[in-house]
Amino acid sequence: MQMTEVLLIGAIALLVVLNLLDKSKENVRTDKTSLARVYYETIALLWFPVVFLVIHLYFTATPLESIGISWNYHWQIMTGLGLLSLLIVYFIYDLKLLVNDQDKQQKLAEQMASFAWFMPKTKPQMLIFTLGLSVSAGICEELIFRGYILNALSQHLGVILSVILSSALFGLCHFYQGVFHVFRTFIIGIVFCLIYLGCETIIIPIILHIVLDVYGGISSYIVRDFVKETS
Repeated sequence: MQMTEVLLIGAIALLVVLNLLDKSKENVRTDKTSLARVYYETIALLWFPVVFLVIHLYFTATPLESIGISWNYHWQIMTGLGLLSLLIVYFIYDLKLLVNDQDKQQKLAEQMASFAWFMPKTKPQMLIFTLGLSVSAGICEELIFRGYILNALSQHLGVILSVILSSALFGLCHFYQGVFHVFRTFIIGIVFCLIYLGCETIIIPIILHIVLDVYGGISSYIVRDFVKETS
């Protein structure tokens, strides 16, 4: 194993451990830290292992295709791109409906109560969340958990077990958002893995990941006045 890969694995392990030990929820609720600072710290933490991934690829002359960075105009990618475009159109339409539907806002606020502490409540927070955190999460988490970990594990454990383990690690990295969100993220991770394997490119999952996070951030901002946080 190359030294650069050892450093990369260490950076990923540190990412998981720091998320498991994270006290952001308590600190935000007790006003010990601002939500914007939590966003910035999360963005920095996300890019940390990606830097080591880039270093590893460079010094080992490993092609970008090994982590899924590729693009060919075959039917799998074009189908994924088409479905992604339809999803974006639907999200835009749904957000327009949400703005004018208070009953829908109330229901959505109830659904997000357990992790509402992490969602943006002001315009500056929403900008950081959508343009900074969402984009960073989409790029970094897909490159690390699908692009690198899934591919690395698949060489030794097979695809099915690799999908489960990489998605479990992906879920654990969201422990600071609550136990329920860990399970939810684990399921989402499996879906992202299947999309990646089906489309044969990491680019589609990256865009989808960003779109989902941006949609969640804007939705939470719209319903912010209806949210009653729970422990």
